[in-house]
Amino acid sequence: MTTFIDIVNPNDGVLSLQEAINAANLTTAEDTITDFHRGDRIQLLSGLQFGDITVRQQGTNTLLEIGNDSLALLEGVRANTITQAVFV
Repeated sequence: MTTFIDIVNPNDGVLSLQEAINAANLTTAEDTITDFHRGDRIQLLSGLQFGDITVRQQGTNTLLEIGNDSLALLEGVRANTITQAVFV
């Protein structure tokens, strides 16, 4: 991520959080987000809702899961800071 402005434009020479998330969603592997900060948002795709996601602490990181599938690892983020308001 090279900008805090969340505009999706693949030709502007910068990488927004939303662009990084969109790119990560193209793979089935667990995504590692190394720079998640207060105020950042995660877009849920494919009809997912916050209630579908398990948020749990894993060491100093937060793991987001659906069932047995890991969706993302938020490095250096406390699980109790991840609420429904984080997701759009």
